[in-house]
Amino acid sequence: MYSTIQTLLGRLLTLLLSLVGGFAIPSMLQAQCMNFSTDFYWANGLGGRPRAMFVHDDGTGPSLYVGGSFSESPRNHIARWNGTSWYGFGNGLGIVGGDEWVTSITAFDDGTGEKLYAGGHFTLSPMGFPVYYNLARWNGTSWSELPQGPASPQIEVHDILAWDDGTGPALYVVGNFSMFVATSSGGTAITAGIARWNGTAWYDVGGGMNGPVYCLEVWDDGSGPALYAGGGFSMAGSASAGGVARWSGSSWNPVGSGVDDIRALSFCLHDDGNGQALHALTFGSNSVVRWDGQSWSAIGPWPTSITSIWSLFSADLGNGPRLLAGVSSSPINIPPVWEWNGNAWVPNPIDLDGIVLTSAEFDDGHGSGPSLYLGGQFHRAGALVSRRIAAVSRCASPVDTMCVGDGTVAACPCYNQGARNSGCANSVSTAGARLTASGSPSNDTLALTTMNEPASAGTIVLQGTESVFGRVPFGDGLLCLGGRLVRLFTRTASSGSVVVPAGGDPTLRDRSAQRGDALIPGDVRYYQAYYRDVSATFCPAPSGGTFNVTNGVRVVW
Repeated sequence: MYSTIQTLLGRLLTLLLSLVGGFAIPSMLQAQCMNFSTDFYWANGLGGRPRAMFVHDDGTGPSLYVGGSFSESPRNHIARWNGTSWYGFGNGLGIVGGDEWVTSITAFDDGTGEKLYAGGHFTLSPMGFPVYYNLARWNGTSWSELPQGPASPQIEVHDILAWDDGTGPALYVVGNFSMFVATSSGGTAITAGIARWNGTAWYDVGGGMNGPVYCLEVWDDGSGPALYAGGGFSMAGSASAGGVARWSGSSWNPVGSGVDDIRALSFCLHDDGNGQALHALTFGSNSVVRWDGQSWSAIGPWPTSITSIWSLFSADLGNGPRLLAGVSSSPINIPPVWEWNGNAWVPNPIDLDGIVLTSAEFDDGHGSGPSLYLGGQFHRAGALVSRRIAAVSRCASPVDTMCVGDGTVAACPCYNQGARNSGCANSVSTAGARLTASGSPSNDTLALTTMNEPASAGTIVLQGTESVFGRVPFGDGLLCLGGRLVRLFTRTASSGSVVVPAGGDPTLRDRSAQRGDALIPGDVRYYQAYYRDVSATFCPAPSGGTFNVTNGVRVVW
């Protein structure tokens, strides 16, 4: 038996080494325990890009509202996540399958109670005729347009925000539109880029802008809260403005010298320990800038490998607020989330396989504080399938299940899908063999247990430094591990189960050190058990073989 296992291990290692170059995801030291939610597997993720997130309590408890270009019933461009399940809004916004999207979500009391508003580029279909309204409100049962709103198939609402500038509560709407509005003197005028809705009518905001407006934020620079607008404009009302302007309640004022090349795409409020400041992601001469109330300063420079910056956000995962950016790069294996450490931009351990477009902190009830929700163009978070949305939890448990064989990651070799959180089915269990962890890595009491193997299967418990995202079919199962591989223990199953370490064995940490991989706090390792399944008829070659693998387990030490 031992020689057979050795031979099979050699085959396993050979295949793994041949695959690492194409599928491996670089592992990184973790500054803190960081767990990804298992909720957003393939069938429960989102089919298109999320572009907006907003936390709101409609009276039934806080929920995360997500908008974007995803189009699938009932999650048609907008959906609600309550921490355990998705809910739709009637038929959603726009045409199912249409090239439409939601870019901003907020809540506003229009005088008849607080309602949810969504802006973007989408149709509503009164009387069956699609009309572009691009801004809609939810009354609890259906979406409706705002009378004489920014309705045109050529425009997009970029951002919406509720704010009282001293003239009463209003919904501020920005984009690339122009429209007729009322003026404070009682007449009418055409405004561009920005308008104000008070619940019954549209009003001018200081004469509008001479270019598109992309973002809004309320911030107090020490002189009182004020509304800031950013975009591709050089004039805000009659004031010269380099892409950012401040609304006083009666007029626009430049932010900075008036000739600063800011051109803000989005705003982010962040406190780096010196007080909260307004940060902006821009398409100006500096990608990220900071306004402290007196002057702009560049946050950079960026490494030449970073080709685009898609988002800017502040989050606290238990070790204080961090200024984070979602990026893309060349080569593409550069980490997709970077962090400003006060002196330079450095990779952050948030491990995704694509770009981050939007984020929000939402307490989903997992028990250790708010999770950081991320949306964008990706399919994996850590070692878990996470389809275009991911939740990064504070450290409630440093152990995650990964690489399951239930068909949500990839089809098993003979379509022998197992149960959720298990490996592919084998000849004795339709659920498949499962690998679980008990104890704690922090005090080195972690133990790994397999179940549902063939009764006396030869088993190898493996440790890897990386995960293989491609989920390569291997034998009757799916392969997860990559990077540097360590054979921790070789065992024969008893009644279909293996437990390591067993009596007299070194701990997992000590065993790893013995095998040449000394673990330090914050290291991430991946585990999977490889076992014999001698039934040649269950999943025969060439699709399968006479061996299988469990699901994987990800551990932050």
